[in-house]
Amino acid sequence: VKLNGIYYGQIYDSVKFINIDSPSCFIELCPLNSIEPQVSFFPTIETLNSPPDFISVTNMKGGYLINYSPKIQKNEFSIIAQKKFHNAVITLFTENGYKLSIETPNGMYTENFSFPFEKAEILPFYNENDYYLTVLYGEKIIINVYSIKGNTEKRLTLSATEFDIENYLVTTVYKDMAKHVLCEKLIFDGEVKKERVSLKSQKNLSIFDINEKLVPYAMLEELLVGGNVKPYLTGTVLENCDKLPSFFGDFIGVMPPPFFRNSQEVGLIYKNATNKYTVEYFTFEYTEKKLSGIKKE
Repeated sequence: VKLNGIYYGQIYDSVKFINIDSPSCFIELCPLNSIEPQVSFFPTIETLNSPPDFISVTNMKGGYLINYSPKIQKNEFSIIAQKKFHNAVITLFTENGYKLSIETPNGMYTENFSFPFEKAEILPFYNENDYYLTVLYGEKIIINVYSIKGNTEKRLTLSATEFDIENYLVTTVYKDMAKHVLCEKLIFDGEVKKERVSLKSQKNLSIFDINEKLVPYAMLEELLVGGNVKPYLTGTVLENCDKLPSFFGDFIGVMPPPFFRNSQEVGLIYKNATNKYTVEYFTFEYTEKKLSGIKKE
């Protein structure tokens, strides 16, 4: 890491706090292996709202988490997968990165992927001629569904641990406290949807076996996967548990507060746009170890 051209230090897998007083500070992230791309930027509001390639920004309400995830890009042209249908030609290929093109009578759709994949599959979605599905296989599995009615649009994208391509079954293994395994089925009912098939926990959690401070985390992780949160609640919160999904919104993760926040807070991560996230914080009241009050900070 360089600040205004001066060597600051090295960062590996840990988080390092850097106090930057001015948006005119020039930041350089220089990979030590000289293979991955270097990224340079000023920490202005414009940059933080629209991060450069390989950078994700999380507004943590008191500081920003900058995550640098370089991917070695393939510059040469090579086709990974291609399918020709009567109304579309779909190609997944490399050329200065990983890309997709969909050619239809209505025009050309292109998309760049920051996710590197070694192989891919392309197929019609539920035999609907106007919907197609791509499956990208790399360190994880990325599934995309596109509609080519009129102008081509991406209707759904999701990551999975496993994907049964014959039955459209998506399996996701979560790294949460209960080790949830969620199985969902992709369906088409006028629009692309996910329908839950099963939800299992590889680890049985009892509210009395975990530390009181971890109860909000267990509850929120259960809520995130659509599980049963009632064992963690009491009082009016329990009576209104059906309102919790709308109260918390579409969060994608749970995290402890950073050092510059109140240690009693619990953070929820929300995705605002590509490579841009926000953390909102909540505090909880307890009655006999169960959650009896929730407040957004």
